Order: sequence, then structure tokens, then C-alpha cells
Amino acid sequence: MEASRSHHHDKPWLTAEVKSLIHRRQQAFAGRGNVDSTWKYYRNKVQRKIRHLKETYYNSKVKSLKKDNAAKWHKEIKSMINASRNEPVIHIDGFDPTDKRGIANAINKSLGAVIQSLPAIDVASLPAYLPSFPAPYVQPWDVYKELLNVKTRKAAGPDGIPGKIIKEFAYELSAIV
Repeated sequence: MEASRSHHHDKPWLTAEVKSLIHRRQQAFAGRGNVDSTWKYYRNKVQRKIRHLKETYYNSKVKSLKKDNAAKWHKEIKSMINASRNEPVIHIDGFDPTDKRGIANAINKSLGAVIQSLPAIDVASLPAYLPSFPAPYVQPWDVYKELLNVKTRKAAGPDGIPGKIIKEFAYELSAIV
């Protein structure tokens, strides 16, 4: 049996035995004129071995993940299925998707416009069961602190803005002018 090298891009279930079988299969393929029974034998053996090793690896991985927390389990599942780790791309008309500052300003302006379009609250017109003292004033740093606590791994709300964006632009969003 020939010694095989381990590479950083090898799958975790790939063993020296499988690499040796693959090498033998390739030798049988290179030496055949027609469909050779030796090549078919090694082809089938490699496929069966890989299928068995994958199943064993993933079953043991899932069992160990059941004992860990949900965030780690989700992260591992995404890595096992090779899920993309790219940041979401936000498309806003008139802005280049790479212009993060312009996009943030557009989001801020849009959210600010909603607030500015609402009429001021007339405390006298509120129902009597509300406290008689004036409504508390919310400080921008309190808003900032709350925005930093947004969970980035949760789904976006009805506004469709991912928590990661809200958290990343917490400072800009905390003081809408």
C-alpha cells in the first residue's frame, strides 16, 4: 500500500485507506483498454467505502452536536452542508451594493421619514388610564444599548432588515435626526 498525503482541503471522513483505494482504481483505469473488471471492482469498493465513512462521520457528528448548544449545532450544520458565509447584499435603487455608508444613510433617512411623518402625540388626548406624568424621554444611548442587544441569528422582522445590519449600524440608528 502506498503512503498517502493529507491535504487541508480533504474531507474529514477521507482516510488513508480510501486514498489508497482511489489510487488503485486510477491505476486500473489507466491500464485498461476496455471496461475492465478490476476497475469496476475498485470503483464499487471506493463508492461503498466513501458512503459508509460519510454516514459514520455525519451520524457521530450529529450525536455530538445534540449535546452542544443550539448556536453551535446550527453553525456546524451550515459548515457540514457548505452553506455560504457571505454577508447579505442589500440592494437599494440608486446605490452601489458596496457603498455601505450610502446604504446606511438611505436606511436611516427612510426610517427617519416614517417617524417625521407621524403627528406629535397630544398627551391630553390620551386615555385617562395612562399615568398623569409626561411620557419618559428616551435617550439615544439607551436606544444604542438596546440595538446592540439585537440577536443577529434571528430572522428579520416585518421590516425585512436583518438583525446583523441593525446591530452593525446601531450608533447611526440610535440618534435619528
